[in-house]
Amino acid sequence: MLYTFPMGTTPLSSTSTQVSRAEPVAVQAYRLIRQAILQGQFSPGQRLIETELAAMLGVSRTPVREALSKLEVDGLVDLLPTGGLVVRNIENELVEIYGLRQRVEGYAANLAARRITADELAALEDVCSAALAALDSRGLEERAELNNTFHRRLTEASHSPRLIRLTNSYREYFLNARFLGLYDREAAVKQHRQHCEILEAVRQHRADRAERLVAEHFQSALAVIRAASGTGGTGSADTTGP
Repeated sequence: MLYTFPMGTTPLSSTSTQVSRAEPVAVQAYRLIRQAILQGQFSPGQRLIETELAAMLGVSRTPVREALSKLEVDGLVDLLPTGGLVVRNIENELVEIYGLRQRVEGYAANLAARRITADELAALEDVCSAALAALDSRGLEERAELNNTFHRRLTEASHSPRLIRLTNSYREYFLNARFLGLYDREAAVKQHRQHCEILEAVRQHRADRAERLVAEHFQSALAVIRAASGTGGTGSADTTGP
C-alpha cells in the first residue's frame, strides 16, 4: 500500500474533506492537501501520487496537479530528481517557525496591550475559560482550536492588518491535535496558565510584559514538542529573545 497514515486514519477520505463546487476545485484541493500535510496525515518523505489524491478528493488530476505545484512553492513538498513529489519534513523547521512566532506575535501582543477594546478583551477571557473547561472534557481537535483561537484573537487585537496577514500566512503551522497529543496534563495546564498570564498583562496594558510572556510561551511550547519527538535541545528558538 503506497500511503500509511497515523492512528489508522486515511487523509482526504471523509465526506467532510470531499471538494464541493462552492469555490474553485483547485483552491479546495490545495487547502485540503495542505491541511493533511500540516496535520501529519502524510508522513515526511511520503510520495504524493496525483491519481490517488484525485480519487481521495473525488476530482480530476488537473486541480490536484495545480495544488501540488502551489505546495511546492510553499515548501511543503519536494521535487525528486527522478520526478514526482514527496512530503517535506517540516518538523525540521519548527525552531525557525517558533522563532518567527516569538517575534511577530510577541510584537502583536505588545500592540494589543495598547489597543485592545473591551469587547476583544472579553472574547479573550471567554477563550481562556473555555480552554480550562476543555482540559479534561474535550478532544484534542477542539482543544487545539481553542489554543489557536486565543492566539488569533490576541493578534487581531493589535489592530495591525499587516501583522494579522502575516500570522494568517503561517497559521496552519500552529498547534494541532497531533502536537497537542504530545502534551501531558501538567504541560497542558502550564500552557493554559501562560495564556492567563498573557491575558492579564494585556488587561493591565503592560505591553512589554505581554510581549515577553508570548516569547516565553512559544519557547515552552517548542521545548515540549522537541522533547517528545526526541530532537532534544532547550526548546528555545533564540535564547536572546525577541
